Amino acid sequence: MAIPVPNQAPALSARAMLAGADVRRVPQILSQRWLPNILTLGIILSALTLPWRVLRPPIANVTLSDVLLAGCTVALVFKGRLRLMMLGPYTAMWILGLTTMLAALLFCSLYHSEFVRWPVVGFQYIFALVVVPMTFASFSSRVLHRCIIAFIIGVAISQVIGFYTMMHYERTSLDSVMGVGYVTGNGRLGAMSGEPNPNGAQCAYAMVMMIHAVIARRLHWGWALVMTVPIGWGLLASASFTAFTAAAMGVMCFLALSRMSNLIRFGLPVVLLAAAYFSLGGPVPAIFEKRVGDALVTGDADKAGTFVGRAALIKEAWGLANHNMLIGLGTDRYRKASAFAAPVHQLHLLVLNEGGIIALLGLWTLLGALVMTAIMILREDPLDGGAALAQVAILLLYTTALPHMYTRVWFEPMLIFLTYALAHRSEARERQRFFGSVLARA
Repeated sequence: MAIPVPNQAPALSARAMLAGADVRRVPQILSQRWLPNILTLGIILSALTLPWRVLRPPIANVTLSDVLLAGCTVALVFKGRLRLMMLGPYTAMWILGLTTMLAALLFCSLYHSEFVRWPVVGFQYIFALVVVPMTFASFSSRVLHRCIIAFIIGVAISQVIGFYTMMHYERTSLDSVMGVGYVTGNGRLGAMSGEPNPNGAQCAYAMVMMIHAVIARRLHWGWALVMTVPIGWGLLASASFTAFTAAAMGVMCFLALSRMSNLIRFGLPVVLLAAAYFSLGGPVPAIFEKRVGDALVTGDADKAGTFVGRAALIKEAWGLANHNMLIGLGTDRYRKASAFAAPVHQLHLLVLNEGGIIALLGLWTLLGALVMTAIMILREDPLDGGAALAQVAILLLYTTALPHMYTRVWFEPMLIFLTYALAHRSEARERQRFFGSVLARA
């Protein structure tokens, strides 16, 4: 007995489908199908090029990464997908802290009739601390983890390019093309970050992210080992005591908080290997041995880089703070009041002197929102939460060693990971609710 076959419409070619479709819907169809892919590519490329600060005009603090991220932000706004709750329940605390700090700096600048610098500093902080996290928070955890891997790769590529050019080109030619911080006069490596201190910070952030990705089985240990070599050597070649301390603290903090077994499985072997390497006289960059190694061996902080000069600036800042407690000096005016004609390399003291106690309270509120967010994640997911808290700890350490931190390289790596951990947490909760409802119906 023959089985009747239902009539089937003949397959239409793409050209026929397009010819029969409503022409007015073509832009909508293209937008729905292609824009998400372009957005994903754009945000991943933004993370990849984040460490490459040399890719910018010499007169503006706008990098290729900033341009790519701004393009993604505009596209998200037009599609109505820009997520405002970037730090979950602590978003209001984050915005309150930033608004308070910037408002206090604005008031003090107007009080001294020095308004010129506030729009520049204010816009940079708003872009780094509002636009950046909102944009990354608008993507799924899957996309954000690709951004994390892209950032790690970007840091590794930056170090490889830095080593190659440093060995094959004279420093004078590098200064003219890449900038004076690419390789400093004393041999410190700034690589594609353009300066040694940001380069060291990128390496510290990337180390924690990479170990997290390996433990979470989102990055093969073989690829991680390949990238550990240039990133680790770049960390040493940046010759930054703060970066070395931040990396060690961040890695140990993550391993201890994520699970004690991780500290034993990963942390102990790393410490033993490092101790054996240095004790057996393994090669390290000469500038690291001079600026960091001597301080580690002797325990004398005075031998750590420019510690003595920074200590003098901090001492002066404490004295000036007595006169600037209520009404500060105004945005970027500390250097005019300083006998050293330089900003104090301590963000808390700098904000106190330029914006008064209100600005400092705003900064503390802002940083407190980050700590509370990381602790919230830690309570539900020790692996993501431990890495998030380690990233925040690295940032907090740098606030004690740097002036204004509106350049994206300081906050953005940590914010990428924090938004990833929040998205991962939110998606896990959604899955639990879905399966719970399915089981309840069954």
